[in-house]
Amino acid sequence: MLTKKTEKRTMPKDFQELVQRIKRSETFDQESLRSEISDQISALMECQGLNKAELAKRLNTSRSYVTKILQGNANFTLDSLVQIARALGCNFRPVFAPTNVWNQIGAKEFSATAKMAGASETYNAPTLIETKTKINASRLRQPST
Repeated sequence: MLTKKTEKRTMPKDFQELVQRIKRSETFDQESLRSEISDQISALMECQGLNKAELAKRLNTSRSYVTKILQGNANFTLDSLVQIARALGCNFRPVFAPTNVWNQIGAKEFSATAKMAGASETYNAPTLIETKTKINASRLRQPST
C-alpha cells in the first residue's frame, strides 16, 4: 500500500534532474555552507601561517576537533563560529540573501576559495558591506513584475 510520502517521491528521469533535485534540498544547502565555512577557516589559517595545533590551542580544544572543522565535518553552532572567528582575529556575521538574488550574483563571488585563488597573501573574502552592496545592486537589475 502506498502512503502519501511514497506517492510524492518519483524517480528522476535523468541524471540532470537528479542533480537539480539534490541542489534544491536543504541538506545540500547545509553541506555547502559547512564546506564554505571550513574553506574560509582554512584560508584564514593559511594567510596567518597558523597550523592546526596553534588554532586548537587558541580554541582550547583538541587538534582532532580542528581537523574535523577543516574537513567540514563539524556541526557548527553560532557560539562555535564566533569562537573560531575570534581565535582567527575576525568577526563572524551571517548574511541572508533572497534566493533569486543569490542565484543572480552567484555563490562563487562569496566563496573564500574563489577569492583566495593562487594563495594570495591576504584574506579577501567579501565584507558585509560588499555583500550588501552586491545584493542591492542586483535587486536594481531585477525586472519589475
